[in-house]
Amino acid sequence: MCRGGGHSHHRHDACRDVLGRHLKPLVTSVKFEQFVHELAQPDEATGETRAARLDLVVLTKDQKALLDVRIFHPLGPTGRRAGMYSLSANENDKYRRYPTHQDGRRLTNAVIVPIVVNTFGAVGEKAHEFFKSVGTRANDLADLVSMMGV
Repeated sequence: MCRGGGHSHHRHDACRDVLGRHLKPLVTSVKFEQFVHELAQPDEATGETRAARLDLVVLTKDQKALLDVRIFHPLGPTGRRAGMYSLSANENDKYRRYPTHQDGRRLTNAVIVPIVVNTFGAVGEKAHEFFKSVGTRANDLADLVSMMGV
């Protein structure tokens, strides 16, 4: 079970695995569930290190991208849309999750890319931007992720 919301993580894992397999022919390298030392954080409450294991680490000719997948339901407990249930709010949450220097720069030269999709199939803007950067099959990748979220 997913610690964040108690929901099954099978959909997340399936999306990560299928996306990784479809990215392989388009990029230089794809690594699954990769620990990124630069992003590990100490947990002040327990004194232990909070691991930073990214879903996919993708190396392209232009960049190293750290992909973090999130699938969420866009309606709040009342059945209405709320700010924290939007694609952009979930993308921003993924960015806040990883540490930065005091001036806001990331602790790694890699680009963090939130792959956010809701259970109605909407895909976040940052995912679309990344898919466009890896080649001509951007719409196919967005459609794939959309189907995996539903």
